[in-house]
Amino acid sequence: MNTGIVIGTCVPCALVGLCALLASCGNRPGSLPEAFTSPPSRSVCGASSNACSMSGQRITSLDAADLDGDGDTDLVVAVSGPDFIEILINRGDGVFDRGARTASATMPSATAADFDGDGDTDFMMTDFAGVSVWTNDGTAEFSVGDTQSFEFPMQFLEIGDVDGDGDVDVVGFNLADTAGVLINDGSGMMELASTVSMPAGTFPLAGKLADFDGDDDLDLAVSAAGFAFTAQPGSPGVLIFDNDGTGIMTLTDTLDSGGEALGMQVGDVDGNGAPDLLIGRGLGIETSEFALFRGTPGGGFLNMVTQEAGRSPVHVTTGDVDGDGDLDVVSASYGDQAMAVLHNDGSGLSWTPGQVLTVNRKVANVRMVYLNDDPYLDLILIDVPIDEANATQGGKLVMLINDGTGRFE
Repeated sequence: MNTGIVIGTCVPCALVGLCALLASCGNRPGSLPEAFTSPPSRSVCGASSNACSMSGQRITSLDAADLDGDGDTDLVVAVSGPDFIEILINRGDGVFDRGARTASATMPSATAADFDGDGDTDFMMTDFAGVSVWTNDGTAEFSVGDTQSFEFPMQFLEIGDVDGDGDVDVVGFNLADTAGVLINDGSGMMELASTVSMPAGTFPLAGKLADFDGDDDLDLAVSAAGFAFTAQPGSPGVLIFDNDGTGIMTLTDTLDSGGEALGMQVGDVDGNGAPDLLIGRGLGIETSEFALFRGTPGGGFLNMVTQEAGRSPVHVTTGDVDGDGDLDVVSASYGDQAMAVLHNDGSGLSWTPGQVLTVNRKVANVRMVYLNDDPYLDLILIDVPIDEANATQGGKLVMLINDGTGRFE
């Protein structure tokens, strides 16, 4: 019998490899644009139902998709210590039931997509044993295919059609400055088409696929977290790789984000039709701002601008939270244990401070998803405990519902 999980599960860290970095860094100076308000108490892991008891474990990835075909958003959660993937099925109102669970090798990560082209959403799991595609029968029951091993383990994944043949390909990242482009044969079997080598000390924590040069294929942006700790000031924080149309990626540009680049998001915040890059910062440098690189329709980026977003805004995400047709920003501020909403005027250059929510824990990540049956984007906060000595234990995932104006509770 399934047990309901009311608007929450456990998650101490979503950015693979970032937990150790976050645990070693203290608070940084900065300020927030509005007085703190605390959200109403929500059921979290270890609450009275004990439906999702993961204390002492680490969540290594989270993805959201409609897995059972009923039109709402379900979750794929990867957990380490012990290692497994768990499916959480949404009842339609932000209450989740346990679905399938499968064991994995060390430090799993999972990404949801239709890898076999049959119209439903599968997931790919990667761990130190290799990658495997779990195919969906349409009801959120999954069957595993062969595990494929490549030249190096892949700690996290980015998906997109990099060779233009209509199916879902994968870029798999290794924290040791390497990524691999995996080309799908259409059935979910992958072939390593190319290796993406990065400068020593890159320590990639995020990768995003988008058409950054305007030639109608998917290029690659990589956030370089390691530059803050391994290179001199002025080193680039984002690496841009050009796709030749077949999935071969060549380093063509570097963007100086003023220090390390941690969380990264792609979105057209200025409405010009070109993808922009929003970069979370704030561990190796003292900052209370995220960085924005606005893309141009012909390719390339304008000079960096910054925006106040709270102390150590390690992650930013975009979506139209207030229903005015442009992309707003929600930042996760690790130093302030808070989430800040910034409303866009449509230009990407003028942001009105909105709600700030404290969680009394260090926020490691934030995601926008549709959690219930209204048309408003909701939030999933991924956090770690304030006690940095126990930063890999007792984390949680808190879900907050949008009232339609960009205020969450």
